[in-house]
Amino acid sequence: MRGFIFRWAVAAFLWFVIPAANARQIFSERVKGVRLYGQTEADLPVVRQASAPMRLEFDVLDQAPPNLRLRFTHCDRDWNPTQTIFVNDDLRLRTRSDLPYEYAPQGVQGYSFQYRVVIPQEPQFEGFPFSGNYILEIYDVDRKELLAQGRFFVAESLIHPRMIVTNRQDPRFVSPWNQVNQVSVAFTVPELDSAAGMASSIADFRTVDLYKNREITRRWRIDADDDDPDTFIEGFGTARLRFRIDNVQPGNEYRVADLRNIDFYPQDRPVRLRGGADVSRFLAKPAPDNNGASTVMSGNRYAEYLNLILELVWDGGHDSVFVVGDFNGWDTTRGGPMKKNGNRYSWEVSVRRGRYDYQYVVGDDWIALEGNDWRTVNNYSAFIYYRDPRFGGFDRIAGFVSGQSPGGTEVTEQP
Repeated sequence: MRGFIFRWAVAAFLWFVIPAANARQIFSERVKGVRLYGQTEADLPVVRQASAPMRLEFDVLDQAPPNLRLRFTHCDRDWNPTQTIFVNDDLRLRTRSDLPYEYAPQGVQGYSFQYRVVIPQEPQFEGFPFSGNYILEIYDVDRKELLAQGRFFVAESLIHPRMIVTNRQDPRFVSPWNQVNQVSVAFTVPELDSAAGMASSIADFRTVDLYKNREITRRWRIDADDDDPDTFIEGFGTARLRFRIDNVQPGNEYRVADLRNIDFYPQDRPVRLRGGADVSRFLAKPAPDNNGASTVMSGNRYAEYLNLILELVWDGGHDSVFVVGDFNGWDTTRGGPMKKNGNRYSWEVSVRRGRYDYQYVVGDDWIALEGNDWRTVNNYSAFIYYRDPRFGGFDRIAGFVSGQSPGGTEVTEQP
């Protein structure tokens, strides 16, 4: 989403206009290492209403603990802020007390305080009145400064969807582009209940969004109004629905940068991966990864930030090659393209010592350098949207389901 978030609320909180173009942005050098995730570090940041919270982690470099708060903005399925004060009540959608923090371990210089926040958690924040897409903002109350923002989801359990992922061969393409995953999401719409705000028709269940691993900037959509030949809805207008997409390329397993060894990666200088510069993996066999997660060190003096220089040798000649991982929210727009010198590309990023999945993207092509293979095992997450007719209409997430691709080397059948 490009543009600005209009802040509804009391004048005391209308401090600044907030750009929300990217999945995750850090606006201040005082903040580092922002991560949002679900029940595990490999999960998308999803809050399950009344059942499961999500986690927010970040570090702050300051002389004293700042007075930080969180603010939340409800958005539609396209990440546009919902324009009604009945849904975006700024007095309610913010934390009420200082965020909990710990001092950085003795000897660490890259940050002073580390924050690990569970959302929602009383008494700081009791919960979200409505499900949907949300933007989270970290702001400094005393300085009236926006520090960082990110995206997350709040999902209800009004429906109980089931996901099936199979291997399919796309006859329109040659190997390896023809190896795709077919993903179907089926559910039964419950009886509409006006007390729960479900007073319009079954046909308002018309959109399912699909995400792979932690790639929150990429989305596959199955919608009743689209003209995509690879998406299908069975039973539309009835209580039993199945949404299906036929052409999700699994890609390759991610590359892994493990920076935990202090002998291989000393603290006093920029570091390069011990194995040397990366090369194309277009036809390489997938190797194990952590489904996009990052795992950072904590609790000792080695839990410090490093300047990591990633290097790639490739003869493709493309000027726009990007690196994506948890360190930039899997977002090609954050950090810009790699520096190109002949057939050698380089990119530098500051990361807390730990283990990171990452990959390269050429322009907007996630396959050209990394390849595509059925053997790649991915986690898929699907969000089922419902258009609530109240307050002028707004999007809710009526159900959420996750599943895993089968791997293997052959076409698999859908039950």
